[in-house]
Amino acid sequence: MKMDTPGLVVTEKRVGDTDRLVTVLTRERGILRAFVRRAGRGAGGRLSATRLFTYSRLSIFEGRSSYIIDDAQPIEVFFGLRKDIGRLSLAQYFCELAVALA
Repeated sequence: MKMDTPGLVVTEKRVGDTDRLVTVLTRERGILRAFVRRAGRGAGGRLSATRLFTYSRLSIFEGRSSYIIDDAQPIEVFFGLRKDIGRLSLAQYFCELAVALA
């Protein structure tokens, strides 16, 4: 099953050499954990669109045991958060809180 939905990347974790596991907060489905294949090797827009604190339009496939992000286009990239350690820490705290409460 394929779904197209906007979502905010709230966590990211490197898996292997080129893949990443991201946690995305979506309006329709809540919290989703999805793999981004080949995210480290010029994966087109998937690399920048699935970075932490990026709000993107995501094409997500539901696999047998996990979700896979097939395509992603950034809507809003919050670069300002990365410039200020206080804002970055607060944003990370709220993302962790959202994941814990979901």
